[in-house]
Amino acid sequence: PPRRNLGVWFTRWYDYDAADVRRLVGEFERRALPLDVLVLDMNWHTKDAWTGYSFDKTLFPDPAEALGWLRSKGLAVAANLHDAEGINPWEERHAAAAAARAASWPSA
Repeated sequence: PPRRNLGVWFTRWYDYDAADVRRLVGEFERRALPLDVLVLDMNWHTKDAWTGYSFDKTLFPDPAEALGWLRSKGLAVAANLHDAEGINPWEERHAAAAAARAASWPSA
């Protein structure tokens, strides 16, 4: 497995936003503490249900930028989710996921 998998992981169930994540990583750096994997726990996604696949834009207005910044720091990033209900209609990528699923069904 990649060495980071056996390294230092950080997670906390909290409404971190992009600025909080930067401050958190900065604290690890300031204290010269190792950090290999940052897990965005439950609240990174929209809150229409227990599960979710779309970033909460009030917390992460530009998810690609936030993830890119974390990767630029050498971190692996994981996003915790509880897939209790699948990809729901309010998700940003629902239509694409539904189309991909329909395309994978055997033809009648």
